[in-house]
Amino acid sequence: MNDTNTTTTGGFKTLQQLEKEHILRAMELVGGKKAEAAKLLGITVKSVYNKLHKYEAETSQTTEVGLTEEE
Repeated sequence: MNDTNTTTTGGFKTLQQLEKEHILRAMELVGGKKAEAAKLLGITVKSVYNKLHKYEAETSQTTEVGLTEEE
């Protein structure tokens, strides 16, 4: 989960990057159960779905232009 923006900001992550990492970590902790992740994070299940959908779209756009997550 290495976003390219961290290299241009001297390693300082944006709030959006931190939020993404936090949500994905919560999903790992609860075995992918969105309702449990939402409860853990203090947000609605709909918010978790929306955020995950956004992250999937970002990932597919990155791979469409021939970049990988490590780049």
